[in-house]
Parts: sequence; structure tokens; C-alpha cells
Amino acid sequence: MVIGPAHDGGYYLLGLTEARPFLFENKPWSTNQVLPLTLADLQVHQLVWAELPTLRDIDEAKDLPPNWP
Repeated sequence: MVIGPAHDGGYYLLGLTEARPFLFENKPWSTNQVLPLTLADLQVHQLVWAELPTLRDIDEAKDLPPNWP
């Protein structure tokens, strides 16, 4: 699996080869705790992952670049 960390403490991409619903459960969405809690879940379940570069994600319209169409 692969995870793309976001600057805001979440992630912009989570690539899986099979469903892992526990990764989406009990998370305080839209907070800076999403990534650390997700990584902790991966460790608890002894899953192997790769991290992509940290980028900006888009959670709300205000996160779009200026002059976005």
C-alpha cells in the first residue's frame, strides 16, 4: 500500500490492494491527527506501506489554488 501525507496532518492519497475498512474508522476527519492515527493502525495490523512526498491536499473550496476555474 501507499500513503501520500498532506501538509495539514492528513493524507491526499491512500492506495490499497484490498479493502481495509479499519483505516477509515474512528478518525477525527479534517484534523491533523488523521495521518498519525492511520499510520498507527498500519503498524498495529503489521502492514507494509510506502510514503509519497508530502503535498497539499484539497479539503474545502478555500484550499483550491487562486484563479481555479
